[in-house]
Amino acid sequence: MRTALLVVDVQQGLFDREPRPAGADAVLGRIVGLVAQARGRGVPVIWIQHERAGTALEHGSDGWQLAQGLPAPDGDACVRKTTPDSFLGTDLQARLDADHVRHLVICGYASEFCVDTTVRRAAALGYAVTVAADAHTTHDKPHATGEAIRAHENATLPEITSFGPVIRAVPCAEVFPAAPSAEKRCPICGEPNDCRPAATGRYDTPCWCRDVEFSADLLARIPKERAGHACICRRCAESSGAAGAP
Repeated sequence: MRTALLVVDVQQGLFDREPRPAGADAVLGRIVGLVAQARGRGVPVIWIQHERAGTALEHGSDGWQLAQGLPAPDGDACVRKTTPDSFLGTDLQARLDADHVRHLVICGYASEFCVDTTVRRAAALGYAVTVAADAHTTHDKPHATGEAIRAHENATLPEITSFGPVIRAVPCAEVFPAAPSAEKRCPICGEPNDCRPAATGRYDTPCWCRDVEFSADLLARIPKERAGHACICRRCAESSGAAGAP
């Protein structure tokens, strides 16, 4: 399922003026990290920028620009919006559909307004959503701190199931799982595979392949540099007719 990262309203007029959003610097740092991870994985990054004439977020003004410290959006898509809904009156959905995106990672500002509304609208449109739980924020309000509002959003958004797609809120460290290493891939086809062989060459990990007899021909297909790493996966075993393969 193709993923895109949405960075919502992280702009100078919202982050660089006093009072700043709760944990502004820490959130900015995590967003920088998410953008780097996304780009490293070929995940599209889309910058959402709010605008309103006659305010600090007037289009083209300094306040409308991305917050200081963020990477330049070279080659990334940028979407202008005028409401808390990043889809309403914008070309965001058309961009996502053209790129066959069905899963969105969402971070930014403000937790209870533009982040909340964009998450709900995305799910209503059929997109699975991952909220970067520690990479969105808001300003303190008379009724609650920015930290408390963020915690509330992280707790309540995943409870919305009626739209159909799953909404989850996870820390940035869990948003883009590390790709399996060579030691956790089938040595023949390269697909992820956590089963590991015993030092004797028999496969004693308690999993599906424990009692499988791999043919000499199949074992001979393992490149020398990958011998003794992860076990041969179920698909390769089945295709070779390994004895005992389910």
